[in-house]
Amino acid sequence: MAAIPAMFPCIIIGNAILVLVVALLHKKFGEKAGLPVSVVIGAVLKALFMGILISLIILPNMLPVKMQPMLHVLQLQFSVTQLITALIGGVYAIIILAILQNTTLGEQR
Repeated sequence: MAAIPAMFPCIIIGNAILVLVVALLHKKFGEKAGLPVSVVIGAVLKALFMGILISLIILPNMLPVKMQPMLHVLQLQFSVTQLITALIGGVYAIIILAILQNTTLGEQR
């Protein structure tokens, strides 16, 4: 299946987009709102990138004929599902950061 190796760089770049956007924007929007806003923006950009490259370009062109009936499910998996999981991960990260800031680990920051 030629589509799988072609997707790996897109997944890596999508995750890098999320991390870089959060790193660059979280202080720009203020201390309290900065992290949640940057997580949402990063998650949307990641989902858009992966949705366009994987769902609209790679899968329709490289998916084997016998897997064509699964195309719609795979397209959702690499677009909407990526948005949802990135947002859930961002919420977990915000909760963990808030907890860590109340410990001695937060004082090292």
